[in-house]
Amino acid sequence: MIQAFKILAESRPVLRADIVGCAGILPYIYLLLAPDPEDRAITSLQPFYGNRLSEIVRRQLILKGQSYLGDLVAEAAGDDRIIFHGAIPHAETIDLYRRAAVMVLPSVWNEPSPLPAYEAAACGLPIVSTSSGGIPEIVEHGRTGILVARGDAKELALAIGQVIDNPALGRAMGEAGRQRVLEWFTWDMSARRLADLVQNVSQANGRPNSS
Repeated sequence: MIQAFKILAESRPVLRADIVGCAGILPYIYLLLAPDPEDRAITSLQPFYGNRLSEIVRRQLILKGQSYLGDLVAEAAGDDRIIFHGAIPHAETIDLYRRAAVMVLPSVWNEPSPLPAYEAAACGLPIVSTSSGGIPEIVEHGRTGILVARGDAKELALAIGQVIDNPALGRAMGEAGRQRVLEWFTWDMSARRLADLVQNVSQANGRPNSS
């Protein structure tokens, strides 16, 4: 995200990035002595978490989130247009959504179902994110947002620029995203869909449905 911002900011001096969230430690699944170099998720995280066992242990188990946050601040290189908010109360996130032109979720993790994507869409924000995990089930590429490859700062910058340089496109995507949330992802709708799924599975297995 920071690398993409630097690319965009070269020609957009008033651009600002609000980065929200705590700096946690890497899931232990990535404590690998010989990571697959073809795994984009792992290679994207190695600059922050290290690729030698001693470095991985020091960064993740001793320094924990401090190491990751320090690397991000260093990557920002003192640019005061990049604001690190850290962890904030959930109720305050809506103000950031309302002020934003686009919500960027540049995850390299196989996201199961990231809540910020639902929240941003519910606030009428277009979303630029990655084709990872369950994100494509939430963000409809080309209609409610834009999906890019994981770990590609240039492609991410291009997608963000496409949205912020075309306000009409951003509004259309935001409106479509909000409508999609209302139709598919409210708590009531999610509960009904889950109940239907359970019933269909029960019927397929020849078991009577019980409430």
